[in-house]
Amino acid sequence: MFNSEADKLFNNLAKFAPGVADAKPDGYDGARPAEIDLAVRRTLNGYIIPFTSEHLPAAPNNLTEVKGPSGRSDVLRRQAMYAGGVGARGMFELQNYGNETPVYDGNAYTIVPTYHSGEGSLRVCATHPRQSAAGQTEYHMTQLRSYAMTDTSESFRHGAAALRNSRDLSREQRDHFIASANAAARRLPPVATFSSATASGSPVSFRTGGASFESNTSTEEFLPEGEEPYKRQRKGPQQRRVSPEAFKAVGGNYGNDDRQQALRPLLSHWALFQAPSREPL
Repeated sequence: MFNSEADKLFNNLAKFAPGVADAKPDGYDGARPAEIDLAVRRTLNGYIIPFTSEHLPAAPNNLTEVKGPSGRSDVLRRQAMYAGGVGARGMFELQNYGNETPVYDGNAYTIVPTYHSGEGSLRVCATHPRQSAAGQTEYHMTQLRSYAMTDTSESFRHGAAALRNSRDLSREQRDHFIASANAAARRLPPVATFSSATASGSPVSFRTGGASFESNTSTEEFLPEGEEPYKRQRKGPQQRRVSPEAFKAVGGNYGNDDRQQALRPLLSHWALFQAPSREPL
């Protein structure tokens, strides 16, 4: 069983930048809040607890974005990059809980499937953080696979299997980091805990496929034409003002060493994206 929710506004997370809309994925998987140590939840509240409710899934790292037949694919891509950045930031915080300085291992632990019903296309992407030469945090999204879900029964089965198995893999990664953070919380006094997103030496950078978003990016940047912006609530810890750059979208070329490093945990499970689903959908 997966702990899932759909169409929920993430209104408790720290802002990447003033004026940017709260993320609202069409679906996501997370952990039961009770599985996360209370000290961890309090310290990382604005990075892993999407809502003020204590009963909804926390620490999301498998986030789904969907568009209807008339939906714009470029908006779908931007929303996927944004949702992936939110999830990757949470995993990064759990991974570094209790560390004096943040550690960037270059690996991807967040998966973002997207589906466009007008095209019948399913894409499975991964998002990971990395530190730039200037010491800023960048979030990179890389496409793992794509599937034509309306082509043949075989292509549909492969896509459905990849979607299901990506959820299994995301859960394994999430459970690992939660267990690690819980162990650190039991080992360290409260004053020794650390949130890398609020560290003075670790600003966050936004970049998307060569196009920059100013720090006063409006909510409409992530919405299709004619759709009303989501109402934003300033809850949870507020992150520092960030630089003008945002997420960076990476194509399907895996020749880059950084991208190969980031996808290592996923490529080691590559059979999951090709083999039949381990459980019924």
